[in-house]
This record gives sequence, structure tokens and C-alpha cells, in this order.
Amino acid sequence: MTLSDYLKSRALYLGLIAGSNVCISILFFAFEIPAFILLSYYVLLLLCLGIFIGIDFAKQRRFYDKMNRLLDQLNEKYLITEMIPETDFVEGKILRHILMETGKSMTTNVNEYARLMEEYRDYLELWIHEIKTPIASARLMIDNDGSTTAKNIGDELDKVEDYLTQALFYARSNSVEKDFVLKELDIRQVIGQALREHVKSFAEKKIDLDIDDVSGTVFSDQKWLVFILNQIVSNAVKYMVDQPKLICYTVSKAASITLYVQDHGVGIPTHDLSRIFDKGFTGENGRRFEKSTGIGLYLCKKMCEQMGIHIEVTSEVGVGTLVGLTFPISDMYFRKS
Repeated sequence: MTLSDYLKSRALYLGLIAGSNVCISILFFAFEIPAFILLSYYVLLLLCLGIFIGIDFAKQRRFYDKMNRLLDQLNEKYLITEMIPETDFVEGKILRHILMETGKSMTTNVNEYARLMEEYRDYLELWIHEIKTPIASARLMIDNDGSTTAKNIGDELDKVEDYLTQALFYARSNSVEKDFVLKELDIRQVIGQALREHVKSFAEKKIDLDIDDVSGTVFSDQKWLVFILNQIVSNAVKYMVDQPKLICYTVSKAASITLYVQDHGVGIPTHDLSRIFDKGFTGENGRRFEKSTGIGLYLCKKMCEQMGIHIEVTSEVGVGTLVGLTFPISDMYFRKS
């Protein structure tokens, strides 16, 4: 707040004071009041007015400057309603009251919205678990049938289950910390668990698999990590064509260990590479090959950020894609977080 801003806001009052004093001056001249009395009056008036303006301006400037500093320091700007300083001038009190009432109303609405979202998420999770029962029953009937049609239906059920799993993890992705169990994991066992869920696809596409150079331990959550690896492997399998091969290996450094998943697939075009983690982005490959939702890699990125894992993708069209997951080698990262 500058002095010019303050004076502009008080222009009406200052104008009224100036106008009234012009009238007083006319009266002084009409009644032939001595000039030194008129001069003394104006000196006293200007002195009192200057003191009043100085004190009032200093008070308001201190209040608004403090508000601006607090606002600049806050990452969550809405928290300013909890930190508004006390003041004794009328405008400041009114502003403080308005902001506090606004903050209370906002908190109430946000809490209600959060409650509704929590209820919806609980329902979605329950529905996903319940729908798996008839899917399992249908799979038993398909296994007993053995016909080509039954096999094709089974393949489609596999896709349905994949989408259901993706939906379940999507519903939980905003609250990973509630379901996060940190423990030391053997990377080879984790990648093996993820790969076992794609055995049928490996056999059908005759994919050459190499995990000989995978070793080491990391601190993470097994369930969420397996899901991330599932999405990466699923994409690799989906976009493999001639001489398909999938290689997994690890590289250890002083403070981290990186798990690489490399496929010899079609590769990702350069103009798509920067957007592969965007929600709903399918890209050129997603339109050319199997229908893609554009959610898998978005979820991977989101979960990796919450779990302290750095994910990086490099690719070359016609050569393949390399996905790297870098883990902190110690659990101290999570203790600090």
C-alpha cells in the first residue's frame, strides 16, 4: 500500500475538508478576522490533519503489508483466513471478518465434498470387488467348455479384469498413504510377480524374456509397485510386433537403484514422448494398435510421485522403449517425507 493509494481512497473526505475550509475562509474575511488568526488556524488544521493521516496510513499499511507477506509465504493461499492479523481500524476489522466467515464456509463445503467423494470411492471399491465374483464364475464355465468361442470370451474377460484393477487403483490413487505399507522388497521377486500375470500373452506372442540381470532390494509397497510394473509390462506386450523381446535389469548407484524394463517394440514417436504421462493421452500408437485408455502411464506417474520413485521413459521408433524406475536405496527418504 502506497501513500498515493491511501490518499486516493480518502480523496472524497479530503475534498470535503478543503471545501469546508474555503467556506470558513470566506466567513473569516466577511467578519474581518485578523490574518494571523486565519494563518494560525490553517497551520493547526494542517498539523492535526497530517498527524491523523500519518497514523492512519501507517496502521493500514502495516496491516495490508503483513497480509501480503503472509500470502506470499503460503503455498496453500486459502490458509490466509487462519492467519489474518488483528487490527483496530474499521476496514481491517470488516475485511478480517469477511475472510474468516468465507474460510469457514469454504472449509464446510470442502469437507462435505470430501465426504461425498470418500463415499463414492468406497462404493466403487465395493462394486469392483463384487463384480469379480460373477467374472470368476464365468471363467469357470469357460474353462469347462474348452471351445474356441469360450477361449475368446476368456480373453475378453482378462481385459475386463485388467480394466477393473486399473479402476480400483485409480480410485485409491489420491490416498496412497492410507494403503501404503513400506518394507524391504527383493526386486527380482516383485518383477517376477508382475510378469507372471502376463504369461499367457508371452506365450501367444512368443516373447523372449530376460531377467537375468535383475538383483537388489528396495524399500517400497509391494502391491502398488506390482501394479506399476504391470502397467509398464502390459504396454510393452501390447506394442510388440516382430521378434518380440522383453529385458529387465537393474543398475545400482551409491544412493539409488534403478530397475529398467526394455522392450523391442514399435517405439514411441518423438512428438508423443513428452505427453505419455498426461491423463487420457493415447498417442499415435494408441490409435494404431489396441484401443488405449490413456490412463495406465498417468497412474504410474502419479503413484511413483507419491511413493518417491522417479520414472523416466526413452524411446526410438522401430527400436523399442526403455522405462526406468529409480528407487531410493534407503528407507530414510520415506522417514523424512
